Amino acid sequence: MRQQVQRHLLEARQMELEMADLHVSTLKYKQAERERGVTVLLLLEFYVCFLVSCVCTCSSPGPGTLLIEVEEKMLFE
Repeated sequence: MRQQVQRHLLEARQMELEMADLHVSTLKYKQAERERGVTVLLLLEFYVCFLVSCVCTCSSPGPGTLLIEVEEKMLFE
């Protein structure tokens, strides 16, 4: 029980330290390096999502693809 209380206190202090690193009015970090790191991570995430959407779009067959395959089968039967 005592270890759980200590763990919760440590987590609360950690959260307090993280919040103290933010400017209240601008919601920007006081440390520029940390803010740059967050920006880079967000840009990387958007880039990965964009690539995944491009791959999904290119790999899916177009609307006329099925029609062409059906017509070819009918011609060769």
